[in-house]
Parts: sequence; structure tokens; C-alpha cells
Amino acid sequence: MRKINYAIFLLSILGFSFAGHAQDRKEYGSWNAAFVTKNIGEDWHVRLEYHHRTTSFLKYHEQTVIRPSVDYRLDSIFSFAAGYSYLHNDQNINIAKPDFYEHNLWQQVALSHEIGSMNFNHRLRVEERFIDAIVERDGQELIDGSNYRTRLRYRLTASIGVLKNPNISLVAYDELFLNFDSGILPDTVDQNWVFIGPRIGIAKGLNITSGYHFIILPRSGNDLHRHIWDTILSYTF
Repeated sequence: MRKINYAIFLLSILGFSFAGHAQDRKEYGSWNAAFVTKNIGEDWHVRLEYHHRTTSFLKYHEQTVIRPSVDYRLDSIFSFAAGYSYLHNDQNINIAKPDFYEHNLWQQVALSHEIGSMNFNHRLRVEERFIDAIVERDGQELIDGSNYRTRLRYRLTASIGVLKNPNISLVAYDELFLNFDSGILPDTVDQNWVFIGPRIGIAKGLNITSGYHFIILPRSGNDLHRHIWDTILSYTF
């Protein structure tokens, strides 16, 4: 009963996040990713992530992300990581705009703890972003140099076992993205992610997480709301 109450609590929070935005623009997409993690001793591991993202559900390629990283676990509570992200942003919905790329370096600290039967993880990530600059010249939009941005991401993840099966858990998270363009304090909210779905252990070191991913992108006039089915296949060895 206690586990059910926690699950209802998580769903209620997600429900409030989705309410009251009927006038905003909507998009639908599918995000699929594969993570491969190699343990190096007890405390270190390296990871490679590959993300393939489409919009209009599966119709148009939207973005490819490749993200290698190195992680160090200090103890059962704290861990640290650093990595690089390569992003290819596809503009094929609007052929007048060129594809553009982003290269970013990032560092993060994560804290894990338990409350009752629930597991919590707090992740704070700082990104130094180098994004292709799109300029208009002679009536055409072209890439000319790059712009630098700093962004802070905070993710709170909660998970809880379900069905009395150690291989199945319900996972929910909320991640806030803040832009730091002119100082040490955040200037704007870039976006907010909310996810809920099951995580299922398939075999030793292999699991799949698949569920509903809701994204809010604040925009002048009206916000953009993205409804995405998000699946991650993860293998650790």
C-alpha cells in the first residue's frame, strides 16, 4: 500500500505539470537511445550514449546526439562525471534553414539517497555549449561561426519497485534547464522535461526504460509543448 501511495503521488505531480496549457503549440515525437557502460574497477566507468530523435512521431529526423563520458563514484551517495556531446540538429521540416551542429563539454555531480522504499537521485550538470550561428545573407540563411552558451541542468529522479519484481521499477523525473548568458545568475528557462515510465531488467546488465516524455519550451507568445515516446536501451558490463 505504501508503494502504491508513492506512485499515486508521482502521477499527481506529473498531472499538475500538464494541466492548463490548452492554447499552446504541440508537437509529437519519438526518441530512442542506446547506452553502453564499461566498468573499470569498482569506482570508475566509461559510457557512450547514442540518441536518435524524430518529430511528427517517426516521420522526420530531428536530432542525433553522441555523448561519451567518464564517471567516478565516490561512495554510495556521491558520483561525478564529465563528458562531451555532439549534436546534429536536422532542419528538414524547414528546408530553407540549414542543419546546425552543437559541441558541448559538461561536468556533473549526482547525489543518491532513499526515502522508505523509494530511490532518489539529484543530478546537477553544467554545459559549455558551442552552437553553430545561423545568419541571413543575400536572402539565404547560412552558418557563420558559432555562439557560446552556458546552461545548467537539474534533474530529480524517483524510482520505486513494482509488482514485487526486483527487475521492474517505475521511474519518474523532472529536469529543469536554465540559461546563463550574461552572468552567474540564470537569465531564462530554456526548457523543462518530465518523464514517467517502467524500467525493466532484461538480462544481466541489460535493461530498457520506456515511457511518456513531456517537454515545455517557453517561447514568446505561446509555449511549445512536445509529447514524446522515449525509449532507452542500456547495457553495462
